[in-house]
Amino acid sequence: MAAKPLTKAVALVVCVVCGFGGGTPAQAQDGPAGAMLRPMPRPVAATPEVTRPAEDPVEVTAGQMILAPPLGGAVTPASLPDDPVESALAPLRSRRPAQREAWLVPSLRWDEHPRGQRWTASVMAALRGPGAPLLDVVPRDITDWCPGYVTADRAQRAAFWAGLISTLAWHESTHNPRAVGGGGQWFGLVQIAPGTARWRNCDVQSADALLNGGANLRCGIRIMGITVPRDQVVSAGMRGVAADWGPFHSRRKREDMRRWVRAQDYCRSPTRPRMRPDDPGEGATLAMAGAPGRDIAARPVPRPAR
Repeated sequence: MAAKPLTKAVALVVCVVCGFGGGTPAQAQDGPAGAMLRPMPRPVAATPEVTRPAEDPVEVTAGQMILAPPLGGAVTPASLPDDPVESALAPLRSRRPAQREAWLVPSLRWDEHPRGQRWTASVMAALRGPGAPLLDVVPRDITDWCPGYVTADRAQRAAFWAGLISTLAWHESTHNPRAVGGGGQWFGLVQIAPGTARWRNCDVQSADALLNGGANLRCGIRIMGITVPRDQVVSAGMRGVAADWGPFHSRRKREDMRRWVRAQDYCRSPTRPRMRPDDPGEGATLAMAGAPGRDIAARPVPRPAR
C-alpha cells in the first residue's frame, strides 16, 4: 500500500524535469488540459534617432588663417600686408644671367691620375676667374708653344693654358700634390712658396693649404694671369711663366713641355682647303699664263682614240 505515494512523487519529479530540461512540454496547472507553455517574445524598445543640428559651411581664407589668434601659444608668421609696397629702388625687370660659354674638357697630362678630373675642373674654373686675362693675350712667342693659339677661340686658348700647367706640374712634382721641395720652401703640384701665395693674394697662403691639389693649381693660374699679360710672353727671356717656375730654365724640361703641348689637338694649326676658282662656263675666254695679250677659248679637249 505504501508504493502508490512513492510513484506519484516520482512522476511529479519527472514532469518538472521535462518542463525545464527541454523534454516533453509540461501541462499548465491552472489552464485547460493539454495547453502548452510557449515563451512570449520580449518587446523591443525603440531606439530614438539622434540628429545633429544643421550647420552652415564656413569658408576660411588664407588671410584669415594668418590673422587668426594662435592656439595654445603656437607661433605664427607675421601677417601679410593687404597691398604690395612698391619701392623706387627695386628694378622694374630682373636681368637674366648671362649664359656661360661652353668649354670642352681638354686632354691634360694628368688624365691618368685618380684625381686628374678634379684638378682639371679646378684649372678650368680658375681660367674663368683670376686666369681670365690669359685668354685675351697673344704672347709674342706663342707660335713656339701652340701654333693654333692665334686663331683659336677662348675655349681652345683655355685648353692651352690648362695643358701648360698640367705638364709643368709633371716636372715640378710628378703630379704628387703632397710634394715638398727646396728643403721645405715650395709646396704642392706646381711648387709654390707660401710667401709667393700671400704676395699674389691666393686663396691659400699657408704650407698646409698649398698641399691641396686644386687650391695649388688655382693659385698657379692666378700667378700666370699676372705675369703673362705683364711680360707678353710665355717663357722668352725667362719672363712670363718662366719668371716663377724653374723647369723653364732647364732646356731639357722646357723642350719636353713644349713638345707635349704642341702635340695636342687644341694647339695644332687649322688646315683649310684651298678655294677652287669658279667654273667660267663654256665659251669663256681665258688668259694664258706667261703670255700677256694672248687669249684662248675654253673648249673641251677630245679624248684620245683607243
